[in-house]
Amino acid sequence: MSRIATLVSAITLLSGVQTVAPEDDLLLEAQIWAVAEIDLLGELGAFTPNPVAERIAAEYPTPATARFDLLDLLELSEDVNEDLLRDLRDQGRRLSPATIDTLLLVPDEIWDRIVRGEKGFLDPQLWLDGTADLIIRDGRAPEVRDDADHLVILDYLDLPFDDLTEPPPSAAAPPGTAPERSAPTTVAPAADLPTATTVAPAADLPVPTTVPAADDATDDDAVAAVSSTGAEEPTSTDRPPFELIAGVAGGLLLVAAAALARPLRRRRSSAASPAAGLDDLLDTSRRLAAALDGTRVRQIAVSDAMRMTGAEAGAFLATDDGPTRFVEANAAPLFAEGEVTGGLLLRVVETGQPASAVIQDDPAIVRLPMAMAACPVISAGEVIGALVVIRNAASPFDAAATESLRLLAPVVGSALSASAAHRNAVVDAELDGLTNLNNRRRLDRDLASLTDEAASFAMVDVDHFKAFNDTHGHQAGDVALRTVADVLAANVRDEDVVYRYGGEEFSVLLPGATSAEAVRVLDRVRRAVASTDVLDERGQLIGRVTISVGVVEDAGTSTGPSLPEQADRALYEAKSGGRNQVVVADGD
Repeated sequence: MSRIATLVSAITLLSGVQTVAPEDDLLLEAQIWAVAEIDLLGELGAFTPNPVAERIAAEYPTPATARFDLLDLLELSEDVNEDLLRDLRDQGRRLSPATIDTLLLVPDEIWDRIVRGEKGFLDPQLWLDGTADLIIRDGRAPEVRDDADHLVILDYLDLPFDDLTEPPPSAAAPPGTAPERSAPTTVAPAADLPTATTVAPAADLPVPTTVPAADDATDDDAVAAVSSTGAEEPTSTDRPPFELIAGVAGGLLLVAAAALARPLRRRRSSAASPAAGLDDLLDTSRRLAAALDGTRVRQIAVSDAMRMTGAEAGAFLATDDGPTRFVEANAAPLFAEGEVTGGLLLRVVETGQPASAVIQDDPAIVRLPMAMAACPVISAGEVIGALVVIRNAASPFDAAATESLRLLAPVVGSALSASAAHRNAVVDAELDGLTNLNNRRRLDRDLASLTDEAASFAMVDVDHFKAFNDTHGHQAGDVALRTVADVLAANVRDEDVVYRYGGEEFSVLLPGATSAEAVRVLDRVRRAVASTDVLDERGQLIGRVTISVGVVEDAGTSTGPSLPEQADRALYEAKSGGRNQVVVADGD
């Protein structure tokens, strides 16, 4: 059998000409085409560097062919994935936001950049996450994502075709997240499978210029038409048929073979696409992913929820930070201020179930009656809020509007989780691990943002710290640094900011303080440190330390040395003058 006929037969087998349960068949197709899209985007150079994406491109290369052929394949892959997403959702499957985004069409502006040949602008993380979710968890999101999940994509590419009814061993779901599977599928006997063939070098592959339409041809006619372009090849067991498919084997041969799998819409058809809502969702998810601030995420969510549903007003009802209340509303007078204590919206967040109704009486809405639709937003298994849209009571929201909110809500939940993780990462990156004070990175940022208002700045050094370390040990030295940090933080003004500058050095930024005010504050700190015992973990006395302080006043017009440099000079004078004192820098 020719290599082309083998490919056609294998894809036909995948597309339903076998006794495989339909739901598993759809998952299998989605897994294959999601991997194929990663391979194509990598071959087109659209991905930024990523180890797994680079290994896929290196180990399963798309045969060398014309660029427009790769673009045709990518367009085909997107069409297939879009149809598969719709079919999977029709089955009632709960898919992760990453899987949904992976199977959706990319926005036109991204497609245009790919067509223009731009390189290295797409983050492959989304495609890898969504495809790994498909392979490991039938499309559902993990409780905790592990970067090692991406490696199952490589394992999956190596599987013989007969093993595709179960994921590879390394793709086993984490404890507690194993997906519910339907009854075991039945695959046609091995004797019915085409014999694996050896793929000829890319240069020898025929490049069809036309693809027969699938609508007017039988499977046999299509197989014959495509097979007539290839020659018989010696059989081999080196590459199973699935590898031919998952590696996007054969360039345009895949286009011809896939015509047997399912009728497809072309992406750039002039006809209106029935999947416009899915395109909108992908556009929204891209913007939400780029919005690392929670407030911005909620603003985008409310705006797009209104656009998708045709609402006149929208809001985000938050439950994760104190009382349940509206924290984002595009028409604030329509939504109640303060805590929401009852009504349909409170039931939505308490039950985690969406709702749509014309409401006559609800404490959350000021002007009634109103048509309202709401959907809970969930993050890490907890309801953290709800998307709410309202409009005139004469135009109730239909099931399609509620479905739009239901699709949007998990994307918003993921974006809010990401923004919280980003915020925590930024905070962690600006904290000193030993003392829990702000670190040098935060100091540099704060100094750069100083306005022309007066401020004072101080450098603080622990006196004879090396001798303390040598006498009591480094562990005791760490205790001494934490003690000094605690005393500093407890004795400055509320508006002052304390930093660990490095080693045994600290610094203090005193907004609005003159040098005289700063000296009063810092001399209080100095006396407090000198009178504080340094105690070990058992509460035993280790000793005491003192500090020296150099202060500089910034009137907002300084063009000389930086504040740390000026304060450091004053610190040197304090130490050389006997230590345990505060010295103000001479004006430059």
